[in-house]
Amino acid sequence: MRTGFIARLGMGLALVLCLSVQAMGAVGQPVGKVAAVKGTVSVTRAGEAASAPLSVRDQVYQNDRITTGEQSRVKLLMSDDTVLTLGQKGDLVFQDYTVNTGEKKRSSVLKLVSGNLRSIISKLFGGVGSRFEVHTPTAVAGARGTVNTASVIDQDNTFVIGEEGGTEVNNIDTDIKGSRVLTGNFGCYVKKGEPPSEPFLVPAGQLLDLHSDTVMARAPEFKPEDVANVPSGSGLGGGPTTEFTSPDAPTLAPRTPPSPPASQVPAPPVQHDFHPPYPEQVGK
Repeated sequence: MRTGFIARLGMGLALVLCLSVQAMGAVGQPVGKVAAVKGTVSVTRAGEAASAPLSVRDQVYQNDRITTGEQSRVKLLMSDDTVLTLGQKGDLVFQDYTVNTGEKKRSSVLKLVSGNLRSIISKLFGGVGSRFEVHTPTAVAGARGTVNTASVIDQDNTFVIGEEGGTEVNNIDTDIKGSRVLTGNFGCYVKKGEPPSEPFLVPAGQLLDLHSDTVMARAPEFKPEDVANVPSGSGLGGGPTTEFTSPDAPTLAPRTPPSPPASQVPAPPVQHDFHPPYPEQVGK
């Protein structure tokens, strides 16, 4: 009887150990680390139903889903020295984030379900064959340059800005032909079933509104060199170092543009503080 109990106990311990190893394998290597948090930020790991709060210096992994609450945001330093900032009411999934340090290449696919995402993309891992893409319900924003922002207005419309370098924008439906390349603070809409709109210069006021949701300083206790593959003391590889050293952006009152005529672009439903401009109001 005692022998049987010991045998069952041994089998139980072996099962627990096996499950623990499998869980560790499912998580895999970290792909980044939390550099700053404001408000309520949570992560749901792959294969887990419950979410957990994220704090500064927490690691993030492949297939993690990060969400932010109202008046909340999070800054992440990724393993390739890219900096991501997810604004309030955001929902972001790391579908793929693979870095090849030997060939200086990356394969990054981020799924932005809702909210605003600003990406300062490192030049350190931009070798031939590299890609960095943000997928929304309607658009694919592929980075050719260093800074871009994607804003999910709703499940049928996305707004994309190319701030520095170039950002190639397509409809996520590959059957919809036509693409745009954005740079110099030009933006465009990508609606469901339509090619990207004609690019237009985003007014400075609307750009400031967007930055108020997606620009934040790193927490003092965060050390960039803690992240794998990031050179010690580099701070940022792909963008201005002020992203990590400037004071936190002030909270700005939203600048709501006047509604366009009914025959033109309908006003999108308000889901977050940033209200993108309409092409008809820019003055082509």
